[in-house]
Amino acid sequence: GSSSLINDSWSYLTLTRVSGSTKLYVNGIQTGSTYSDSNNYLTGTDRPVVATAGYNPSLNLNFNGYISDLIVKLAGNSSPSVPTSPVSSAGSALHIKGTDASIIDKSQSNNLNLVGNVTGSTTQAKFSNTNSIYIDGSGDYIELIANQHNIDLNTDDFTIETWIYLTGKRVH
Repeated sequence: GSSSLINDSWSYLTLTRVSGSTKLYVNGIQTGSTYSDSNNYLTGTDRPVVATAGYNPSLNLNFNGYISDLIVKLAGNSSPSVPTSPVSSAGSALHIKGTDASIIDKSQSNNLNLVGNVTGSTTQAKFSNTNSIYIDGSGDYIELIANQHNIDLNTDDFTIETWIYLTGKRVH
């Protein structure tokens, strides 16, 4: 996209593919151009990975900060809006939340591979009485096990939404 994210501030990101057109939104506003997209994001170099470059984590394109309410829906959203309270898990293919002592899929249907020292955190949270996921920028990331259960980012419509809070490096 063409928008810069500000360190030490929450931003709401939405990536949505509707009818073969992929768009990125920052805080409800489209950034960058619409991408004509027929990619299959299931496995290999395009597998779903959060907080680093999915195709090659060794490139060190790491995220340093907090993630709250990461949601993957198997439906496109052509007009995303910024939530003002914690988001429900109803109907989500994947809903990752940092909770007390663990990181879990609130839709209770997927396996996650936590790489590095990804942890749940109460230090920084978007909404009161909630937690976030802390990723320290030193090789931490979350890999979604895409061929299991109900994550299927083939060529169908999907939406990925999350709150992020950068504390160091900018997302590349």
